[in-house]
Amino acid sequence: MKIVYLVLLVALFPLIGFAQEDSSTKSDFSYKIGDFFLGIGSGVDHNINAYRSEPTTDFSFEGIESRYNISFDASVMATKRWRPRIELQYHRLAYGQDWDGWQSVDYTTFEYTTTRVNYLGLNLHMDYLLLGLNSRFKVFVSPGLVTEYATGASYKTLKTDGDDSDSKFSVLGEYYPKCIAGASVQTIFKYDFSENIGFTVSPGYTRFFRTFTDASSDPYQRFNINLGLELRIH
Repeated sequence: MKIVYLVLLVALFPLIGFAQEDSSTKSDFSYKIGDFFLGIGSGVDHNINAYRSEPTTDFSFEGIESRYNISFDASVMATKRWRPRIELQYHRLAYGQDWDGWQSVDYTTFEYTTTRVNYLGLNLHMDYLLLGLNSRFKVFVSPGLVTEYATGASYKTLKTDGDDSDSKFSVLGEYYPKCIAGASVQTIFKYDFSENIGFTVSPGYTRFFRTFTDASSDPYQRFNINLGLELRIH
């Protein structure tokens, strides 16, 4: 029991500190209705089932892990704790095709193609200020709706004869979706350096409403974590 009490006491120290900071810095770090925020961030994506899972006659597929994103957002405090936020987000997604060239005379020299697809997302979030109403350190919980649109793709093919190609094979456009939507949940950990500038760490999860393609067997999902800066205008 002594160990339990000690652990509880240690856990209470940060809360006591935050409470003291709340009372002493309320005028500077408590957000007010009408406060406007602009944010920028970037991070890594971990995509799940973000490729065609069933092979075709000429090649099979695999996911390539840990791609990146860049985001810009704007939000406003609508109430004491609720903050609607709109986000423009760029994603670079990648997957690979392993060619079975012996099955097609047209592709006998093809070994492996890497496909990189660019997606531009327009996302709507509803941030709820869970902790830190009057302190520098704040925690938001943010459910949201994600919509993403493919803006282009590039291909790199390795060949057995050494004649590597950067050519775009338009037929490969059939193997990734042009637009896709899903539901997301995000946690935003924010520390305000001043009353106007804050640093954010934002882990998130998105589950899309469909599979990556009609030939995929499992739902398309994404985990990501972003680092960012946020400007408060008040």
